[in-house]
Amino acid sequence: MRHGGEQFRFKNFVVQHDRCAMRVSTDAILLGSLIAHWLSSYDGKKKVLDVGTGCGILSLMLAQESGAEITALEIDKEAAVQASENFEHSNWQGRIHSLHKSFQEYMVSGEQHSYDSIVSNPPFFPTPHPVKQQTNTERHRAVARFEDSLPFPVLIDGVVKLLKSTGCFTVIVPYARAVEFTGLAGANGLFLFNQMDIIYKERKPIGRSVLRFAKQLVPFSYESLTLHDINGKHTREFAALTRKFYL
Repeated sequence: MRHGGEQFRFKNFVVQHDRCAMRVSTDAILLGSLIAHWLSSYDGKKKVLDVGTGCGILSLMLAQESGAEITALEIDKEAAVQASENFEHSNWQGRIHSLHKSFQEYMVSGEQHSYDSIVSNPPFFPTPHPVKQQTNTERHRAVARFEDSLPFPVLIDGVVKLLKSTGCFTVIVPYARAVEFTGLAGANGLFLFNQMDIIYKERKPIGRSVLRFAKQLVPFSYESLTLHDINGKHTREFAALTRKFYL
């Protein structure tokens, strides 16, 4: 991967992200790499829903490693347009469909389908109250960052309705909120079957948790992954996970 200011260049695609409130991040690359690895082992075509696609990085990574048909939702108009452009300039434009809609709007639009896999890197920062007066750029960034735009209960309720009985829901949240999210999901019939805790740098606290849920009881497994060693270099495990994407 090469960072050119307004774009990230991966092995098989380029992501423009200058019009997106939340740009390409380590969380997105990590989540995309993990889900792409899991999807690549599935037989046949799968229907995937990417909730809050931003610049489209997750959808592009999943399209590269699977034959999935992907619907990419984005609430912010500029980000949705840029994601659509990124998809059109990729090798998988026929399999990724960009929609400028919030998840809430999509749920009542009549366009929704049942999905084999639902993925999300959702907004999860508590909204500050009272909200200060914001510039247009700050408002767009707030929608992408603060949970009021897609509260956890709303996300979970929609997933329950759209996920196939044999499907999988994958989400990344702060480690400090993993128990809260898991409890809400469990109360609505989504069962945690895998948790991967993410340590950004060796000897540092856990930063994020990647959680995988199913509608059926599945034996639980736990993993942890450290992304960088004490010197700031990619660990062998993280390098192996992302090798199909990084230049």
